[in-house]
Amino acid sequence: MIGKPHIRAADWRAHKHDFAALVVGMIAAACIILGAAIGIIRLFQSSQQGRTPNDAGITTLSSSATPGNTAQSARSAKPARSSGSAAKTAEPKAPGRKIDWHGPTGGVQPNLADYGDLSIDVDLKKQRVYVKSNGQTIYTMIASTGMDNTTPTGNFVAGGYAPNPRGASFYNTAERMGAQNWICIHDNILFHSVPTDINGEYITSEAEKLGSPASHGCIRLSIADSKWLYDQLPTGTPIHIY
Repeated sequence: MIGKPHIRAADWRAHKHDFAALVVGMIAAACIILGAAIGIIRLFQSSQQGRTPNDAGITTLSSSATPGNTAQSARSAKPARSSGSAAKTAEPKAPGRKIDWHGPTGGVQPNLADYGDLSIDVDLKKQRVYVKSNGQTIYTMIASTGMDNTTPTGNFVAGGYAPNPRGASFYNTAERMGAQNWICIHDNILFHSVPTDINGEYITSEAEKLGSPASHGCIRLSIADSKWLYDQLPTGTPIHIY
């Protein structure tokens, strides 16, 4: 009877030791799992920080992208490289677009009757016509002047001192083209609409050249701009072509 309590105490200490070892093992395993989870999270975050918008499925376009090359630009987009102490940035280019040769090319067309001291400047280099009042531009039109410097430079007047200073339409059999809403500038040099064919229909292939030299000397304007100028520009208005 004396030895039994001693045996029971020893057994209890052994079980206690085994239980403690089990608890320590479980804690160690939990720590390992937690550490692995933290490592995976950090690795994922690190990989996300290095991704570009294209990697994430977001398409970035340069300012020079056009509808025809949008997909190619998105595929070939690369980070800019720096040269020297600072990165060089290319000058932005305006997106290509077709000019609306039907409508006004300068926005809202003013009522010229409300303005005094009218004059017109024609910039051959920029292919622009500037309508001015007291020397200040009040309306700008996109134009097509003569190819190969066939539009004369100098000072003229609207109507060109011609017996018929303006007209609704004409057709040139030699050129096989005509136009509408013409105003004489000098001799056979006119302001007029984009070209028409023998049936009076607008020639799309020629009209789409608006904004670039395309005529044999005359100054082409959009349909709306030519009609506005034809209706409102007083005969005798000074014209300066340069």
